[in-house]
Amino acid sequence: MQDNTILWETFLWPGKKGLYCRIPTGQPGSGKLFFPDRSCKNLTSGPIQITQLHDHGSYGFFVGRMKIYQTPNEKALADYILQKGYQNAKIFFKNGTNGSYVVMKGSGMMYQEILAADSEGNVAIVYDMGPFIERDTTVEEISAMDFLCQGFQGCDVNDLLLEFQPCSYFLPGNLPRSSKENASEFYRACQNGFLSIFRVCNCDVAVVNPDQILWAICNMDQEEMDDLITAVNEMNEMANELLFKKIKSGKISLST
Repeated sequence: MQDNTILWETFLWPGKKGLYCRIPTGQPGSGKLFFPDRSCKNLTSGPIQITQLHDHGSYGFFVGRMKIYQTPNEKALADYILQKGYQNAKIFFKNGTNGSYVVMKGSGMMYQEILAADSEGNVAIVYDMGPFIERDTTVEEISAMDFLCQGFQGCDVNDLLLEFQPCSYFLPGNLPRSSKENASEFYRACQNGFLSIFRVCNCDVAVVNPDQILWAICNMDQEEMDDLITAVNEMNEMANELLFKKIKSGKISLST
């Protein structure tokens, strides 16, 4: 039976005589060159796992395989993004001869991170794929906010915000708050800054704050979000009707 115990993890590089890797020999210098054994299949440059070494003095052959990574599951990746505060980053899902993994970079990050699932399914930083990520295919590119929104709410951020129908009339500043902010269907959203309800000419008008969308995405389940959207739209539709009647009758003058 063939022994698949991993003896060494290193990099496979392209050279004039084909693919090769270097294995440290304990002597000063860069290590001895080892080339793939004929039994090795589907090898290319990148991280490899060596299971057998055949030393021929000044060089050698190895038996091994490409090191394979797996993309973290969506929940683990979402938890990692929130824990690290990477919600403003960009996510690149990659696929290649070393399997699948994630590259994350952008706003809020000091440097890009390459991520894969560890043996327990948690997110782990990969340190040996840096030279090879441009070689591999990007199967999906998405903002971290849209990734979170799709996972928690089933849609992109912009699509979610467009579900909320605003009041059609311009609201001047320093408006009084409505007591409706304490109603059960609005209370959590208002307390956490995602929603404000103002009193305008004896009408209640709901205003969504996009700056607090992350809280709403992660802290409201889809049913609660759907109920909030319905309640906000019903409130603003009623406000539009009442304000329009008052404007038409000349009782008030508001800019549209």
